[in-house]
Amino acid sequence: MSWTSISSETLTLVNATDDRLPHVYTLAGVNGSQLAIVASSASAKPTWRLACQFYILAELANFPGSPQLAQVHQQRILLARKTLVEVPEGIVQPFQLRLEIPYWFREMSIQIWQRSEIADEHQTLTVGAAGQTEFQLVFSPALPQETELYINGVKATYGLDYAIEGNRLTYLDSMVLEPSDKIEITYDPS
Repeated sequence: MSWTSISSETLTLVNATDDRLPHVYTLAGVNGSQLAIVASSASAKPTWRLACQFYILAELANFPGSPQLAQVHQQRILLARKTLVEVPEGIVQPFQLRLEIPYWFREMSIQIWQRSEIADEHQTLTVGAAGQTEFQLVFSPALPQETELYINGVKATYGLDYAIEGNRLTYLDSMVLEPSDKIEITYDPS
């Protein structure tokens, strides 16, 4: 599944008063099941880490048509880092995003992407010769450490038994793989 940009803005932030309230940025009509957010500021000091506080506001499926939106998710967004957000199940879509940016920022660039469906890739790997350690995946996993690899039905541990870089899987365990071994991997493609 591919990512779709839903917001890419550079905000000029000026407080009308010196009340030290956060700047608020809202985005309505969001429909994704997964979001990616990047916030950066050219005026940020090197010691600043927090870009904003992020909220998802939505109707709850059990209470459709309720007059107020409920806060269903809250997360900190760090400066210049891509943050992945899983949208909670059981909310009515579309929903609203709210970002509260600390008052000391004078500008902030916000980029937000959504993905409507999360479809895991399931792949069976073939051992061509005894001792093979390198395998090619169809896609590059979005989060290699969250892949699930099974060898003959036994779950392998990422970083200990195998590693992934791009779409290349390297088998690290000392047990020699044989052509008769059944190797299966499930992952979220990027």
